[in-house]
Amino acid sequence: MTLLRAPCVRLSLSLSLTPSMDSFYTLALPFLFLFILCSPYLSSSQLSPSFYALSCPNVELLVRDSVRSASNADPSLLGKLLRLLFHDCIVEFLPVSLQGCDASVLVAGNGTERSDPANLSLGGFEAVDAAKKLVDLFCPGIVSCADVLVLAARDAVAIAGGPSVEVPLGRRDGRVSLASNVRPNMVDTSFSLDEMAHLFSAKGLSMEDLIALSGAHTIGSAHCSAFSERFKEDANGNLVPIDGSIEENYAMELIKSVRLMQARRPQLRMIQ
Repeated sequence: MTLLRAPCVRLSLSLSLTPSMDSFYTLALPFLFLFILCSPYLSSSQLSPSFYALSCPNVELLVRDSVRSASNADPSLLGKLLRLLFHDCIVEFLPVSLQGCDASVLVAGNGTERSDPANLSLGGFEAVDAAKKLVDLFCPGIVSCADVLVLAARDAVAIAGGPSVEVPLGRRDGRVSLASNVRPNMVDTSFSLDEMAHLFSAKGLSMEDLIALSGAHTIGSAHCSAFSERFKEDANGNLVPIDGSIEENYAMELIKSVRLMQARRPQLRMIQ
């Protein structure tokens, strides 16, 4: 079964596979996210930045140009690509496993990772597909969807203002994509620090890794539902924090961002 010749978001597997609120935008430079997720120990010892040096020497340029063009039309794409990579890599990610960072999140269909509620708000699929199609025009069937996604996320960070890090390449696309694998591996917004630390530790990741990977989510969009329980509306309709653990200045910045979005989109309500 060959997966590489198909557009990434239209992959189908011959296996038995058993609307979110408006968002607001903040910016950070989460390049450590890519350094951690794309380190060679996550997959095979055969991974190398020069993996396609002979078979597809222009792959990085092709993906970069495709992502830049798409992000010019939709600036929110940069955060979406970074989050898409995290959701792909965190599932079944083990230091000695070939699973994780295998493009299994791109597979569409009932019962796939993409169909899990945790992944329904993901975006950037079309951009990955467009980049893969462009690469296939010059190097048909050579570059995996998994590597296209890694390169696209790397380039998204650079375009957003962060550094362009070198990433190892040579991943193979996963042949299994199961929604049932998502929840045991995914960090939930309701997790305590201890719960997050436990999940990351089980995957061979340190507290420093947790901070870098969690901080990467500050690029792009954050759904209001992820933090609305930490605020309430007072009698005058103003948002006020009710979670004493949230830093006061940060809480005020969140409120300000929400109000700016509400001014642009009057139908937006953070507290339902």
